[in-house]
Amino acid sequence: MNVAMIQLAINSDDPISNYEVMAQRLEEAMKQQVKPDVIITNELWNTGYLPPKQLYYVADDHGQQTERIVSSLCQRYGVHVIAGTVAAKRGGDVFNTSLIFNREGDRIGEYVKTHLFSYSGEQHLFKAGHQLWNGCIDDVMCGINICYELRFPEMARTLALRGVKVLFVPAYWPKSRLYHWRSLIIARAIENQMYVVACNAGSDPQSDTAFGHSMVVDPWGEVVTEAGEEEAILQTTLDLSKVDEVRKKMSVFDDRVPSLYEHA
Repeated sequence: MNVAMIQLAINSDDPISNYEVMAQRLEEAMKQQVKPDVIITNELWNTGYLPPKQLYYVADDHGQQTERIVSSLCQRYGVHVIAGTVAAKRGGDVFNTSLIFNREGDRIGEYVKTHLFSYSGEQHLFKAGHQLWNGCIDDVMCGINICYELRFPEMARTLALRGVKVLFVPAYWPKSRLYHWRSLIIARAIENQMYVVACNAGSDPQSDTAFGHSMVVDPWGEVVTEAGEEEAILQTTLDLSKVDEVRKKMSVFDDRVPSLYEHA
């Protein structure tokens, strides 16, 4: 599976330009020498974090604008897109939502962030989702965590037990916690013997929060590739046979004792 991560620098002052830039970068990713099978971008690329009233005003109604743009690009290039996350509104609420599209441009999945970052007051901006998402992309079982959710190992483990081999993580992770970012991604990959494809927002001159360092880690915990801080397109190939190889070599899942911790 060839994957490309589009590490966007978000312009919170001009949401329309974010859609234009995202579409341009997606087209650039498809012009690489090796065409990606899956493209993912970062968390909240359409708006960034804004005050509640402003966020609601610019949020994508039912994700329709995102779908119009991404769906047509998927059809044109025959590529799967995990559209990072967008601020999407339904009724009077806004949801931090990841939308998944197949090669034909059909929306095949949707995941709403279930764990909101209370430390920064995210619960005042978004309504939380209530279920995990996993599904097949080119017959490969994949799952999604969003940013802060890297801190909840139960999520990744639950997805791994469902057969997930690739965990995609759109994020808007702050520079002050770079060590946590790298450590948690590597830990989730090692303990679940899966690939973790984590796409962070690029450095924004107007903010000191986002800092890039999108990365791919293999099932053995090795960093396959890592971006710098600036806006970038990062591409690599996942050797999915390595997931089966590592899981067979070290039978972590067979050695579990669920009765000790399943009700913790």
